[in-house]
Amino acid sequence: MRKSEGPSISTPPQAQLRLDPAKTEFITLEQLENPVVRFGASYWLSLRGTKCFPARDLVNVRDVGNALSHMMLIKVIEGGADFELRVVGDAIARALRVPVHKRRLGDIAGEAPLFAERNFKFYRSVVESRKPLAMRTYLGPASQELKYTHVEALILPLGSRDDLVDYLLAFASYVSRFV
Repeated sequence: MRKSEGPSISTPPQAQLRLDPAKTEFITLEQLENPVVRFGASYWLSLRGTKCFPARDLVNVRDVGNALSHMMLIKVIEGGADFELRVVGDAIARALRVPVHKRRLGDIAGEAPLFAERNFKFYRSVVESRKPLAMRTYLGPASQELKYTHVEALILPLGSRDDLVDYLLAFASYVSRFV
């Protein structure tokens, strides 16, 4: 693959993640169903151009409109040793039982270990692969730290150089379905 072609977005990097496959389904960008999450993929692709991924300074919250409530902007700390949730949309904040805005995952782990552990793995996967990660996850009604059971999410790399991811852009839709 020539560098100017950008990354392949057809194959999710799920091989790097060790999660229960019955609960998390890794999908391609083309398989996204939620309109807000699909918008996030289109927005990122439009910013990317021929690069592997767009730079953080190209992301403008005014451009995402109603998707802002389903968006997060995450700063990569020390190459992925931790992650700071800089911008957290209202829909995402309401889906969690702990405050996460302007907090690091390492700090959140004491209050919401499931959220912190799962997201740390997902974020690290995107930093290391430098490719988008799309998924659908069923968490079940038993979690005490989450207010939802199903999520469709997309985590996208951002960086000023093709070899360094320094921010992540995420879009997610949360739904509670009890069966």
